[in-house]
Amino acid sequence: QPFKITVRNCDTSISFINIKFSGDRIAGYDDEVLGTTGVANNVGIRMYPEYSSNTFIKFDGTEPPSAAKQNVQGMDVVFNYTAEVIQVGADLPTAGDYSAQATYTLVYR
Repeated sequence: QPFKITVRNCDTSISFINIKFSGDRIAGYDDEVLGTTGVANNVGIRMYPEYSSNTFIKFDGTEPPSAAKQNVQGMDVVFNYTAEVIQVGADLPTAGDYSAQATYTLVYR
């Protein structure tokens, strides 16, 4: 599912902005898969930025690579992402509702 985070009216003294994410991760997936709550089992959520469909967001609170930062200097900026549901573990996912939650932090440079 594509989604975006828009930052508006950035201060002119800020050159670059980046976003880092944190959340409850599933062990064994390199900090790249969020755990879910709900009825469905054996599913997790991972995200990737628009600039790379094979580099996944880490949910460990570390700052992403410099390729993810955007030049702002007084402008609005949009970060585009895609979230996807994946199977976790050896067992097939079960049907049902689920949700996942992550926190994002803006990093100004």
